[in-house]
Amino acid sequence: MLSFDPQLAKSYNDVITDLRFNFHFDTNSKYLKRTDGIPEGEFFIDELFFKLKNYKHYFHDFVADILIEKDDIKIKKFSGLIDKSDLNLVGYLKSYPALLPKHEAKPVELSLDFTSKYLKFDDLFTYNQVNYLPEEYKHETLEDFQIIATLKANSQDLLKGDWLHQTDLKLSDMHCKLRQHPIKLREIHGDFQARNGQLHIRNFEGKLGQSDFKIEGTLSNYFDKTGKQKTEKITLKANTLHFDELLTYDSEAGRSPDNKPAQAIDHDAGFNIFEVPFPEMELEAEIGNIRFKKTFLQNFKGTFRTKTNHYLYIDKLDFDAAGGHTHIKGYFNGSNPKKIYFSSTIDTKNIDIDQIFYKFDNFGQDYLLKDNIHGRLTAKVSSKVRLHTDLVADLKETEAHIEATIRDGSLVNFAPFQMISNYVGDKDLNFVRFAEISNTFDIKMAQLRFPEWK
Repeated sequence: MLSFDPQLAKSYNDVITDLRFNFHFDTNSKYLKRTDGIPEGEFFIDELFFKLKNYKHYFHDFVADILIEKDDIKIKKFSGLIDKSDLNLVGYLKSYPALLPKHEAKPVELSLDFTSKYLKFDDLFTYNQVNYLPEEYKHETLEDFQIIATLKANSQDLLKGDWLHQTDLKLSDMHCKLRQHPIKLREIHGDFQARNGQLHIRNFEGKLGQSDFKIEGTLSNYFDKTGKQKTEKITLKANTLHFDELLTYDSEAGRSPDNKPAQAIDHDAGFNIFEVPFPEMELEAEIGNIRFKKTFLQNFKGTFRTKTNHYLYIDKLDFDAAGGHTHIKGYFNGSNPKKIYFSSTIDTKNIDIDQIFYKFDNFGQDYLLKDNIHGRLTAKVSSKVRLHTDLVADLKETEAHIEATIRDGSLVNFAPFQMISNYVGDKDLNFVRFAEISNTFDIKMAQLRFPEWK
């Protein structure tokens, strides 16, 4: 069947079994005499059933009603099931004769409206007993799925396989509900223009659960056949990104029911972003609110660059968190994906200590806990941090220098003061308020060191 295209025949090799079908075609004898195209009429699939040897799924209950006119083809109905997944399609193809041999090149337009009440990825993406999706989505199921899109291109480009010479794709709407990841995708739409090997993204926006996004940009390196390295440019804007919904993780992992550590977490066992090829890309991001695990960021605004050598540069990043403001400049070095480092300079202003110290596991100290010191922190941090695959810091291979000032604070049951109180007999040292203290800290080999309080 595919002998006319050796490459296609080589890449796809399967056998149809248990085939049963019933077709009929309503037309007029005068159209059957046409030699320059497909006879006009209405084509019906009354029933279609079959199986494939390698794509081990059952195609059944397929029916169709396709109207063929002089210049256009209208898909009035095309529906069926693959295993338990239902497929329903309507649409049209304008100026279809331009895609046939010995016809004048013309712009063609393809419009499709695809719907499915139940779409199981196992039914669609498993071939020869291999599921090609990422592990997290291999067994996902979509419910109430719909996508409406229109493609415009020149027939000559399509026949040559040059889809990106001058092609327009308009995504009018896409929505669905995910079963395993309990989120709804809705109001997703956008315009995509391919021009001479460059893909321009315009007004690509939508909502995913509590999150929303709007993306614009230009992609070149994935499509340009000249081999010249160009810089991709992407702009991301969002009111909210709720990563707790978008990504699956267990916030209670490694803990027993009584909230005591149960087992060590392997922070290098999961997906490693630095093993994925990096493009030459510039990214601008402006996000109102970000939520990830116990982190809440507001007014997130930054410019970033990625390089093919797996460096990620943070040229400028500002956000509000923990009642204060943070500015970051630095870079990730993932050239060795087994040893990821983050070097940076971080400036914080007026941060609420109560909201941040739990993040650092108290640096292994017995006398510097979130329950022992309170106040508003202003600091400058210069650091080189070793990161695990999941981007959790490995404090044993982290070095940092911190110049900090805490204002309007208090020390509660602070161990060094309690030692002094044993000699002076002043129990008021269990709770000491202060207007301002300053200090210089150093983190090295998982230890937090400071010379003196000032």
